[in-house]
Amino acid sequence: MKNEKVKFYANPSFRKRERASEEKPHTHQFEIEIKQKEMIYIIVVEDWKFVSMVLDRFFLWVFTILCVVGTIGIIFQSPSLFDTRQGVDRKFSEIPLRKNNFMLPSDIERMTID
Repeated sequence: MKNEKVKFYANPSFRKRERASEEKPHTHQFEIEIKQKEMIYIIVVEDWKFVSMVLDRFFLWVFTILCVVGTIGIIFQSPSLFDTRQGVDRKFSEIPLRKNNFMLPSDIERMTID
């Protein structure tokens, strides 16, 4: 029987289990601290993801509004938009524009080709 105890204590897996049971209270506390830090880290990461999403949406709206306002501003600054005079290409054109229906037939008869 004494010989069996020696074999039992000499078994390396038993020694590992014995050491693990001795370290268990400290290991358990350490695991709890690690889990708490991981949870805090996950909460912080999720908060920053939310902040980045809010900023992304905000800058999307700012960009969209600036593009629309800029486009409208460029279109309304066009001088030909409010100009009611006849265009230079129609005024001094020597080529009849009948096939595109830009001129009436009476205008074409008045134009002479030399």
